[in-house]
Amino acid sequence: MEDAISHAEKYWKSLSESEKSKFLEFIDASAEKSDDITENATLLKQSLQSDADIRIGQPLLDYTLNVLASYLICQGKDNEARALLDEDPIPTADWYYLNALLRFRELGDCIESRSALSVAFEESPVVALTLTGHENELGEEDELDEQDESMWEGDEDHAFVTQPAWQKTAGALAWMTKGMETEYKMFGASDMIDEVRVRKWQREVETASAHFRRQDLKSTKKAFKTALREAESLNDGGEMYLLTAKMLGNVLMESEDSLEDLRTTFAKKIAWLDQQESEDFESLFTSYSEFSEILYELGMDKEAGHCVQKALTYFEKAMNRGTENLDFHHKAEYLFIHACVLSQEEKFEEAERCFSELIAIQEKYLGVGHLSLIDGLMGWRFCLHNLNRHDEEKLIHDRLVSIDKNFDADDEYRFVCDAALVKAD
Repeated sequence: MEDAISHAEKYWKSLSESEKSKFLEFIDASAEKSDDITENATLLKQSLQSDADIRIGQPLLDYTLNVLASYLICQGKDNEARALLDEDPIPTADWYYLNALLRFRELGDCIESRSALSVAFEESPVVALTLTGHENELGEEDELDEQDESMWEGDEDHAFVTQPAWQKTAGALAWMTKGMETEYKMFGASDMIDEVRVRKWQREVETASAHFRRQDLKSTKKAFKTALREAESLNDGGEMYLLTAKMLGNVLMESEDSLEDLRTTFAKKIAWLDQQESEDFESLFTSYSEFSEILYELGMDKEAGHCVQKALTYFEKAMNRGTENLDFHHKAEYLFIHACVLSQEEKFEEAERCFSELIAIQEKYLGVGHLSLIDGLMGWRFCLHNLNRHDEEKLIHDRLVSIDKNFDADDEYRFVCDAALVKAD
């Protein structure tokens, strides 16, 4: 595979002198946005205009992908931009947003393009906020903590560099804004949340966090349990409850304590959800899907399996009604959990069908060679192996290698088709 620099150099050599001037003007315009962009723009121009060796790091590669793809899109060369992305399908905000834009240009506003946009939103909301001019909406309560700042470092630069391509595409920014404004409420959530209880909950969570920083796990658990009781009384559909339960569960697992009391509170919440008879399929999907994710993370596989089945049922009901608020990416996240739970229960035929469906829908909005498909493909291969369908297993293995020849480099065991696992070297 060629990297973005190699693509840029090859593209540069194909241009006439006047076309080269236009490309350089485009690069210079992007460089006005920040010092980091200016540095990378200077390095890219050096690479294009001379044979001098330059320091090629990930920031330069990211910038080159962004500026070249954006320029190609502005020139109406969507096929070349798509080929650039397909050559290096990496799971980053840069790639996901460019992919979403190209899907919109290729297909318009449809479930495939909305699915691509959902992945991008999940990877980094900062890009969308910057592109649409809403970056100031990160108010005091939503300010990024140090971890978020590190995770999303450089995302504003991506937005600045690719902004011309979004602006050049009729309706693209309005389409993005519409997606950003879509709300996913949990079932039973009120429009007016009890602020007094929220403040009580916040105080207990802050207290628990302070105890945890001092490694006082006993006091941490006590404070989180108090916060959980406050969260259970909130009329937010269970959002704060899930957040608190996840934090408490992680502390309990770290201290090797039982999760049975927490499991009991989950059972009550799920039982209440199971009793609801409502046409609000989207909210029920949101609730069950959120519960399934936390339960799976906490190792409560039986409960997670129940919730994810319910979530997928309500997803299909919402889709049959014609919703545009849910998409393939929403389904894919929970199909993966469902397939993993089935695998752990050794229900390999059902799990194999789930993994097969998962890959089929991911391909519709990510393409056939994206790195994000690897976990699902590995699960699919595992099921085929246990079903003794080794010819199919070999096909999936070869596909994994074609996506990333080192996809299992960090695994303790090597997977051998038609054989038992072997210890890695």
